[in-house]
Amino acid sequence: MNEFIDSFFLTHNDFEVIKTKDISNLPSIFNKTDRILSFPPDGNICRSDIEHYLDIHYKNQLIGFFKIIDLSFENVIELHGSFSKPQSFLVRSYFNLTEKFILKVRSEWPDHGIKSVIHRDNSKVKSFLSFLNFVETSDNGAYVEYRYTP
Repeated sequence: MNEFIDSFFLTHNDFEVIKTKDISNLPSIFNKTDRILSFPPDGNICRSDIEHYLDIHYKNQLIGFFKIIDLSFENVIELHGSFSKPQSFLVRSYFNLTEKFILKVRSEWPDHGIKSVIHRDNSKVKSFLSFLNFVETSDNGAYVEYRYTP
């Protein structure tokens, strides 16, 4: 996983996705509400040995991130992403970038399932996951799990 992250590079139009050099910068690009949704439960970023962050830049400006959680022990890759400009003209390009990101991860680990877990109240992400071909697979009350279905 580390080798994949270290050499990760993805572009789409004026977007570029690269390995995060300093995760402490990521929360500062979001408002308080989006910080809590992006970095549950309290809006503070934590890093573990199985989490890997990738910066999303637009014209060299940090505007979001993708996170890959390596759940190899379950044969699963968990994906998350957040975009700090959801009301902008860039949304469609971000959607397309995310599609490319998922396909790149899937091609790297074709034998792994891909999932995402979101807070039940995060209604914006529910429709986005549907657009990306994720379907709801479980619900534990506060959080809902979605699986990618190509």
